[in-house]
Amino acid sequence: MKLPRRTLIVAFIFLLVWLMPRKVAAADYEITSYHVKVKVQKNGSAQVERQIKYDFDDHTNGVYYTQALRTDTNQKLSKAKVTIIQGGHRQPIKLSDSGQANTYQLFKKQHSYQFKVFHPVDDGEFTVVYRYQLDKVVKNYQDTAEINWKIIGAGWDEELNNVRIEIALPATKIASLQAWAHGNLDGYNKVDKKQGKVILSLDKNPANTFIETHIVFAPTITAENTFRSSKKRLKQIREQEASLAAKANAERKRNQIRKTIWQFVLITLAFVIMAVQLGKFLKHKPNRLVPYRPKKAPHVFDTPSYSAAVSQILCFDQQPDGRAFSGHLLELAAKKQIKIDRAEKNNFQLTLLNPDLLENQQETLLAELFSLGDGKQFNSSSLKLNRPKAKLIAQKYEAWQEAEYQKAQELHYRNDLPSISRLTISLVAGVFCLGIANQFFGASFNWIIVGTLISLGIWLFVKFNYSPYTKAGVSMMNQVRGYYSMLHDIGQFDRKVLEDQILWEEVMPYAVAFGLAPKVVKTLQANFSQEEINYLLPNYYYFVLLDSMKDNFAETFDNFFADAVQQTTSHSSSINGSSGGFSGGSSGGFGGGSGGGAF
Repeated sequence: MKLPRRTLIVAFIFLLVWLMPRKVAAADYEITSYHVKVKVQKNGSAQVERQIKYDFDDHTNGVYYTQALRTDTNQKLSKAKVTIIQGGHRQPIKLSDSGQANTYQLFKKQHSYQFKVFHPVDDGEFTVVYRYQLDKVVKNYQDTAEINWKIIGAGWDEELNNVRIEIALPATKIASLQAWAHGNLDGYNKVDKKQGKVILSLDKNPANTFIETHIVFAPTITAENTFRSSKKRLKQIREQEASLAAKANAERKRNQIRKTIWQFVLITLAFVIMAVQLGKFLKHKPNRLVPYRPKKAPHVFDTPSYSAAVSQILCFDQQPDGRAFSGHLLELAAKKQIKIDRAEKNNFQLTLLNPDLLENQQETLLAELFSLGDGKQFNSSSLKLNRPKAKLIAQKYEAWQEAEYQKAQELHYRNDLPSISRLTISLVAGVFCLGIANQFFGASFNWIIVGTLISLGIWLFVKFNYSPYTKAGVSMMNQVRGYYSMLHDIGQFDRKVLEDQILWEEVMPYAVAFGLAPKVVKTLQANFSQEEINYLLPNYYYFVLLDSMKDNFAETFDNFFADAVQQTTSHSSSINGSSGGFSGGSSGGFGGGSGGGAF
């Protein structure tokens, strides 16, 4: 069965959306950047600046941030300041319990402090800068000084983008400086001994994922620190980090192997799909025969050799609709199987003349419609009064569509090659595999470019060398489309042509099925008297003549079946402490409960 054109459009749009850079937010906002600057003091405290940029898609009253504290000592936060940056304007805001706009509150809990910033916005970006001092960030031991800190805790429910953390020690040229980082394995940990800095960077940090830094250096650098221990710890730290780094590197290696395997599988699958699709066509000789477009076909005055429903299929190359069924009813009326009469309020009434008709397996839809009445008659008004039977009607209608479409297929007007629609979807699926390989498994974007160009080349080659229709099928379609073209242009003919070349008693089922009944009736009324029309058209079409200027007869069934179908449809590491990647696990640093959000 030919797939609808909208399927192709949806497939292409889905592929483009998949490949385009896009902004994704799990809720109604996104954190577009998260920058932290830490200046470690000689007394072991640290001046902290957190600059968090939000992008809201909806209304918010403000944001909050929680700074978790050490649990092994009484750690304090002091000298808090909050600034809001919006539209290039920096606005320091005051500490207040009022809850008014552009104020903040600071709550002390057992092992944390929480900032609550009131800054209502309906949509847009703004940045909140938190500045404060934390004591006891560094702990001095006999042989080393240690910072073990989850600078970004696991309390963020949103993904953090563009993460950068800079920790500056109170000295430069620190030969003893070593640092490790724990968290997402895609992060990078830079150790700058010359500048006395450690810089952590990560493009995207997943929600509820901490970033931990573990730094050691000579204890003389923080000689003023009172938070100290007489124990030796450096050897234990290095062994711990070596173990964590080894595990992280092993995991990276496993991940890389998995990625490489998936890349190979997906890339191979993509090109196998393309090769198979091309092979299906290369086995056949090229065939460039295509029918005329319906409105461009040369006029044909002979009535088609096929029923109105099958003719509609051949004309438009798609499943028949409610207009085709209306044309089928007119054909039954012409054969005196049913009678169609006008009824009150622009309705019409169908009367069964041959009871054996409803025993035909191909007329189950018609039988269901007569059941809306007394079994022998039904009024078109009942189509609006029997909505509970919509599902059954829809099933019978779809079965009738399929049966009529099968009749057309049995004429072999289409060849056995895949349709251009199926080819397109298959090629898109191949490129989609390359997109997955790129997005999730790190394959080069060049594979997508190459795959897209190959797919486009295959599509163009097939499109211009392989017609979906047989030679006989093109002839059938041209005959039907020529008849459609004649009816479409019927107003251009003079009276003699209308009188001599058109079999009027056979026209109306096709005119109704093609949606051209109003145009045909208008031409009749413009060229013939009422007596002549009565002579040209059989009496069982007379009601159509009265009705078709508005096309009510055809539209009644077309709209009803469409509504029935719609009602049944239900309304995505460094081991030695030098620069390197993040490690997994944790070194047990404080601050794991830090996080934030919006309210």
